[in-house]
Amino acid sequence: MKKSITLWITATLLVFFSSFAWSAKTYLTTAKVDVYDEPNGNIIQSWPSHTLFTSNQEDNLWIRVSGHFPEGEWQSVFPMWYVKFSENLSLQKPQSSNAPATIFHVEEDELDSNKKGAQAYRLLEQATVFNRLGEALEVWPKGKSFTSAYENEDALKVTGHFPNGSSWQAMAEPVWIIKPIRLQNRTQPKPIVRKENTKRLVIIDKSAFNMTVYEQTPDSLEAILTTPVALGYDRCLPKSQGGKCYYTPEGEFEVEFKLFDSDGIKWCIPKKMEAEFTDKIARGERCWRGIMGQHALHFGDSLFLHGTSNPDSIGSRTTHGCVRLRNSDIEWVYRLLENGDKVIITSNKVETVANLKEKQLEALANANASKKAAEITKTKAAEVNALEASKNSTPQEN
Repeated sequence: MKKSITLWITATLLVFFSSFAWSAKTYLTTAKVDVYDEPNGNIIQSWPSHTLFTSNQEDNLWIRVSGHFPEGEWQSVFPMWYVKFSENLSLQKPQSSNAPATIFHVEEDELDSNKKGAQAYRLLEQATVFNRLGEALEVWPKGKSFTSAYENEDALKVTGHFPNGSSWQAMAEPVWIIKPIRLQNRTQPKPIVRKENTKRLVIIDKSAFNMTVYEQTPDSLEAILTTPVALGYDRCLPKSQGGKCYYTPEGEFEVEFKLFDSDGIKWCIPKKMEAEFTDKIARGERCWRGIMGQHALHFGDSLFLHGTSNPDSIGSRTTHGCVRLRNSDIEWVYRLLENGDKVIITSNKVETVANLKEKQLEALANANASKKAAEITKTKAAEVNALEASKNSTPQEN
């Protein structure tokens, strides 16, 4: 009888907990939220708006806190904390509805007037080169690198090459390669020139899975392009995959350095992620080229804006914290941004843009006030000088 009662209690508890047991989720506070030591217990602290936390259990009244992100790094909570269900909590979406096309807010030709120019290529198959009369001269092997200052849909005009892998040399006479031909574009990306007294920055909107590049002058903030992105998991992986927690932190950062590799940026499994890739490491696989695309910009604590070998992941939470873009989009971003440009990550883009514009107006008002004060000082100084000059020119009585 006692055994039957024990089994009944166990089954009842399993049913009860399974009614609100779930996979880990991530919440963001949208206003002040109180944190309790237990349901209907004591308030132990209050979290401000934009606090991120994780949970692996809830019912219809309470959410159990399993971890949070002080200073941008996930930390577990034990004993567990609790917060009440309320409208001041926003469940972070695991994926956007889709990954839309990049939106250019200005004409591409206006943005990049120097888009056309000399291109560097490497042959992915052998190719015959011809002179201007169409006579075959020689066969170039796969892997041969060259430059072209002109091409159309039928042929490329070769103006220089890299004989035996050495430094670039101009061709004595241009030669031609007939299309179609398999090529790898190895052209170094050229910066897109910005106007004088103009800055650029990016705002990454975690709630919309997109990133917008802005051009900023002392009195304006204009969007250049908006592109979809993939973001960090904002959760912890299962223990079978190492149990590490990954998060794309909110805050203001800046571009620290840029990477470009036409063969694809090399990425190797760091020690902290070894548990996630035990099967690959066992097979002797540790480094790959092209997983991050060809372009990357470093910001924050070991985070990058970078490309991908998996474009279908764009619009989801599938990274270890980095911001992932389609390869065609990161190329634009790479050329638009410079070291020192701001990278702002937020869950409320409207509020962030409004704050930027407010600061801009304040700076402009202060600059105008300083200018006016300087003009007043200059005018008064001129008046004093004129008065002194007048006194000096007046005849003195004996």
